[in-house]
Amino acid sequence: DRLFDQELPKPLPSEKWWVEHFFQFDADWNLSERPEDCAFHGTIDLLIVDTVTGEVRIFDWKTSREVEPLSELRVNLQLGVSYPFAGCAIARMAGVEPTQVVVGRQYIPVATLQKFNIPLEEVGDAPRKLRARMDAIHGAGEFPPKPGSGCFYCPAIRLCDAAKAAGTASS
Repeated sequence: DRLFDQELPKPLPSEKWWVEHFFQFDADWNLSERPEDCAFHGTIDLLIVDTVTGEVRIFDWKTSREVEPLSELRVNLQLGVSYPFAGCAIARMAGVEPTQVVVGRQYIPVATLQKFNIPLEEVGDAPRKLRARMDAIHGAGEFPPKPGSGCFYCPAIRLCDAAKAAGTASS
């Protein structure tokens, strides 16, 4: 795969690239550029949208030597849910209707590449999955919220009832 050589190639004429691209969604799961509207955010290492085929490709590079099983990556909140949703939203903002989503993760130290496709119907279900995952974590008591200065860095700050109650997140 040309994207996992030592150096990144130049984009093809039909491709739009976003490198280390920060994204954020408001509470209604619309892309937003206003920090005060941010309900969920992240950064995609490399997003490539083919303007001719509609293919959305998301790449993530890791420096870890520990390779996660592919089955775990497919349900990973980052690679399997939020990045594909963000990638498709960014593609649509660029005037491209996504036709398929391909996710790849490269473990640099061990030269291991993992790739998988995400069906578009699963991409559209991302807001429900993200909210369910946050509710499950909160409900299980595994990670009780501790509102404070760290809330600023949390990707779900505007959705967190504890942060709102403590005044560390604006509504």
